[in-house]
Amino acid sequence: MASLKDHQVTHGTEKFFKCEVCEKEFFYAQSYKYHMRTHNGEKPYSCETCGKSFTQNSNLKDHMKIHTGLKPFKCEMCGKDFARKTDLGHHYKTHTGERPHKCDRCGMTFSRSGRLNAHMRLHTGERPYKCDICSKAFREKSGLNRHSMIHSGQRPHKCDICGQGFIQSGALNSHKKSQHIKETVVTVTA
Repeated sequence: MASLKDHQVTHGTEKFFKCEVCEKEFFYAQSYKYHMRTHNGEKPYSCETCGKSFTQNSNLKDHMKIHTGLKPFKCEMCGKDFARKTDLGHHYKTHTGERPHKCDRCGMTFSRSGRLNAHMRLHTGERPYKCDICSKAFREKSGLNRHSMIHSGQRPHKCDICGQGFIQSGALNSHKKSQHIKETVVTVTA
C-alpha cells in the first residue's frame, strides 16, 4: 500500500520537501537528502580503486564498471565500447553533432550540461575545488585530482621503455618522443 500512496502523491500539486538553498522541491525524503549533498559536498561512497567519491551508492556501483574492464555497451555507428550506458548516450552526440547546452555569455555550445557548468567558471573566475594541502584552487574536479598526485607521489602513466612515471599521459608521450625516439624508430632494410 505504501508504494500506491507514494505514487498518488506525485499527482498532487503540493511537494513535501523544499531545499532552503535553491528552493527546489521534492516529493520524497530520500530525493531531498541526495539533493542536499550537492550543496554540502557530502559524498559518503568512495571507490576503493581510484578514490573518487559519490553522493549515492548507486552512482558508485555504476562507476565501478569502469574498473572491471567490461564494456557491454557498443556504439552501433563506430563500434566503440563503453562500460556505462550513459557514456554511450553522451558518445552518440559526437556522431549527431547535438550540442543542446549553450553559454548565454559567449554562445559556445556543449553536448553535456556538466561541460557547460565547467565552462561558465571561465567567465565567473570561480575555482571551487581547493587542495587541502597547499590551497591551490581549480575550476574542475579533474584538475584537483591531477594536482593531488603531486602531493601523493602517484604517477599512473608509466613509460614502457624506462619505467619513469608521469601524472598525465601527455607528459608521458612527450617524454617518449624526446627521450626514446631512437628506441621507438623501427628500421626496415631491403
